[in-house]
Formats: sequence, C-alpha cells, structure tokens
Amino acid sequence: MHVLMTGAQGYIGQQLCQSAPAGVQITAVSLRQHSIASLPLHTIDTIVHLSARVHQPAASASDYQRINHDQTLALATAAKAAGVKRFVFFSTMAVYGGHGSLGDPAPLTEQSPCLPDSPYGQSKYAAEQALQALADDTFSLAILRPPMVYGPGCPGNMARLQQLVAKLPILPFGWPDNRRSLVAIDNLVALSWQLIQQPIQGIFLPQDPAPLSIQTLVSLLAQAQQQQPLLVRPPGWLLTLASRLQPRITNSLFGSLYYDNQQTCQILNYSPPLSSADAIQKMCQNAQK
Repeated sequence: MHVLMTGAQGYIGQQLCQSAPAGVQITAVSLRQHSIASLPLHTIDTIVHLSARVHQPAASASDYQRINHDQTLALATAAKAAGVKRFVFFSTMAVYGGHGSLGDPAPLTEQSPCLPDSPYGQSKYAAEQALQALADDTFSLAILRPPMVYGPGCPGNMARLQQLVAKLPILPFGWPDNRRSLVAIDNLVALSWQLIQQPIQGIFLPQDPAPLSIQTLVSLLAQAQQQQPLLVRPPGWLLTLASRLQPRITNSLFGSLYYDNQQTCQILNYSPPLSSADAIQKMCQNAQK
C-alpha cells in the first residue's frame, strides 16, 4: 500500500509515520511546500489528510475556510481524478459544537447532529460535507473525529494541565460529575492504521476505553507524577456562576462532552490497546526524562 500523508510533520502525523505497518510505503508531504498539482497522486492508493489550520486566535474565518475546506476539497478532487481509491480525513470533535455542558447531556454518536460554533469547527464540517459529496464506489471516504489527543510530547491543554498538577499543592478540580472523551495517541494510531487499511466508509469516533471526569483525570496525572495535591470540590452554584461569566473555560474543565462510540468499535472490531491510566503514566514518564 502506498499512502500519501499530509500534515505528517504534526504530532499525530509523526506518530502515524513511526508506527506504519510492514508493507506500507508513506510519502509525507507539506501542502505549504508542495502544490497539489505536483503531488504523485497517480501512484497513491490512499490519502491520509491531516493538514489543517487548527485553533489559532489570530486566524480569520476565511483562513480556516481556505485551508480546512478549500484545500481539502481541491486535494480530494485531484485525488479522485488521478484514481486514488481511498481518502481518510482527520476531522474533529469540534464539528458538534460547544465546549461541554454542566448538566448531564447525552453522549455524542456518529449520528448526532453537527452544530459547529467556531470557525475551526465550521470549516472542518464544511470539508466533511464536501468530501461526502465526492465519495462513491470508486473513491471511499473515512472521517475521524478525534476528541482531545494526548500522549508523550503532546502539545496543548493536556500538557499544561500536567504541569499544573506537578506544581500546585491545591487544585479546584475535585469534581466527579462530568465526563470528557479523550484519546491517547497510541489508541488513536492503532484505530487509524486499522481504518487506513480497510475499505470501510463512514464516520468514526476514536476515544479511550471510557470518558473521564476532571477529578479522575487530575488524580491520574498526580499519581503518574508521584504528587498528592489536595483536590477541592467547587460548589455547584459557583460553577453555574462561572459558566455564565467564563463559559468556555468553565465548561471545558467541568462540563460533560463525550462519545458513545460503540458503533465505531463494532464496525472495526476495535478496542483501545491502552487504558487512560497506562497512557497517562507513559506520557508523564516521557516528560520526566
């Protein structure tokens, strides 16, 4: 199998390249450096499209649209015309919209309505719709919608939370009543390669074996770093007030936003190889080296 991978220099792309199964040839390209017309698409079996404009405060809605929708559609159109048989698109949980809810919302599934409320989520959902219009019996399409990805050397919020747990003796994260979907990089890579190598079409939701509360997540981070911070439970009324004043931060930490991905697991006959505890332990051990 000859796979062309865009965005291979990113966190997920690097891990996918390093774990490529035997018999898979990867051509890694940067769409910043290579035009679509210059790509050797006639030699490619499958495209794995990771390249994207992600959360960047300075980016405009048109920037997101140009990179995440227009460029994706142009690549897929050229690929189909060149005879590429499969396109695997890394989308995002952001297509569902929101940052969580302090109530107890129903889990998201592959069939849940998409109501993106950010330029990033809107542009990725627009790309999904454009790709689905191209897909047919000769051009199969798989869409992955990962939640927050974490693992050794990961960027973003998980790395910041890990550092916070290592430094502070008291943390206001003793809240057991929310559920968040996360996916360890090892679990995402395992599912991704299984999907890349199978001609299965559809939408797929990767996540760890079970969603976590913020209390459980912080406790696992503390145990992995041999720390014992005091986790204070904030009162419900305070969280309600905070969600009105700072809804994004409050709902991201204390709200629920999680998947029921039984359909994904059944279709692929897949179960995550790592528990959240083992994945967090591995991440923290790597940070201590």
